[in-house]
Amino acid sequence: MSHTPGPWEWRDVGKDTVLWGAHSDRPIVLDCVRQGMQGATFRVRDHARCVLYKAGAEELRRHPDGALIQAAPDLLAVLKALVADAEKACCPGARLTYYEAAKAAIARAEGVQEDP
Repeated sequence: MSHTPGPWEWRDVGKDTVLWGAHSDRPIVLDCVRQGMQGATFRVRDHARCVLYKAGAEELRRHPDGALIQAAPDLLAVLKALVADAEKACCPGARLTYYEAAKAAIARAEGVQEDP
C-alpha cells in the first residue's frame, strides 16, 4: 500500500480538524478522536477497507501516510540541500525544471507564502 496522494491540507469538518486528501472518494487522511476527558487517539485510513481505524505509535510508523509524515523533516532537509546545490551550480536561466517546484514545496512545508 502506498501513501494517500496529495495535495493534503488541514480542514475543519464540523467540530473536528482533519488532514484532508484531495484525490479520493474517502478524503480524510488522518484525524483525531477524543478519548474521554484525558486524551485522544489518531485514526488513519485503511484504503483496502475504506475505513478509518484507531492507530497507536507503532501502527502510525507502519502506515504509509504515517511513515511519510514522520519522514517529512528529513525530506525537507534533503530538498533544501538540493535547491542550495542547484543555486550554486546553475545560472539563473539554466535551472532544472524541478527547481521552482522544489522551492514551492519548501515554502509550503515552512508555511511561507511565496511571491507570485
